[in-house]
Amino acid sequence: MKVIFQKKGFVLCDVPVPVGYPQSQTHAGIAYNKGNYYLVTSPYPNIRYKSKSKTYIMVAIRKLSCNHLCKAIVAERYENPCLYLGNMGKGNPPVTFELMLTRPLMEAPDPYYGFPAFNSDPDIFIQDDLIYILNRQVYRTKIIPDAPLNEYIQRLFLIIGKLEDKKFKYLGTSLLRETCDLLTSPCLTLFKGKYRLFYLKTNSYNDGNTFNGLFMSSATTIDGLKKNSCQEKLKVWAGGYFPWHMSVFLYNDKLYAIVACVKKGEKQRCYQMFGEFSDDLSELKIYQTPLTDYKSYRGSACVREDGLFVLYSTTVYEKLKGSKSVDGRDVIMASMPFNDLLKQLRNNE
Repeated sequence: MKVIFQKKGFVLCDVPVPVGYPQSQTHAGIAYNKGNYYLVTSPYPNIRYKSKSKTYIMVAIRKLSCNHLCKAIVAERYENPCLYLGNMGKGNPPVTFELMLTRPLMEAPDPYYGFPAFNSDPDIFIQDDLIYILNRQVYRTKIIPDAPLNEYIQRLFLIIGKLEDKKFKYLGTSLLRETCDLLTSPCLTLFKGKYRLFYLKTNSYNDGNTFNGLFMSSATTIDGLKKNSCQEKLKVWAGGYFPWHMSVFLYNDKLYAIVACVKKGEKQRCYQMFGEFSDDLSELKIYQTPLTDYKSYRGSACVREDGLFVLYSTTVYEKLKGSKSVDGRDVIMASMPFNDLLKQLRNNE
């Protein structure tokens, strides 16, 4: 498969989880501000044993010890938004990060409706010295066996803080949306004087086929997004792929996206793809050359003042030298001049 970044072009990042969490990372989001890199992730320690016999042995030990030994790890209970600052060195994009807070920005929600609930899909946006982090909470309200989706209520929160001397000063958390509708991988930016909230309606990762669109809400203020529930559906030109997760970034007054996609009919295997919005944000074109052939999840990117494109992607069940992950989920980084990236993508179309 032709890709933009070969595997040897990536560097494994050191992104330690909070104390007591199994090492695992997914849902990467990056923001570049005043020469510093700020990363959000959510751990998701989902251990999968290749050997069925080992799985049976672990289950047996848990039962015999009344769950005192080999306790089962419920991945989504750790899927909570964490904020990091990159450690800079000689002007290169950072590959080691430190937690800005010792605990996640929001803890796992209680099972309000009687079924397990979880956090997911964190996103980050910085304007001046204010940092905005989106966190989606998903509450199961009904379990439907053999159905493609259960029934949910989703609550989208906005966490606001201030950056002071590379420290995060918490200012507050507010509810942006509550809905029974799909609201996958929300992301936030400021474009042409308006705050733009994007999200997907998709189940493509789980079934390889279902994608119901990309949507956008706009407002002149952050608070305006709470009041404006109107959503505009954008055209998506995705070729042989279906979007699953996404992030957005701005460069030279144009908006771009990193879109984690599945190939049509191939579930539970994501490719990091590059998207370019039209100037009026009515359309998103997804280029057909993957950025990497690593099995991956949500990735994110930024472009520095000198034109360097920096991609932070995530892996899924990959074995990387030096990794401390319990499940092959890591953050990896690659970079190249942005103009070279666009040239390659367009030449390959």
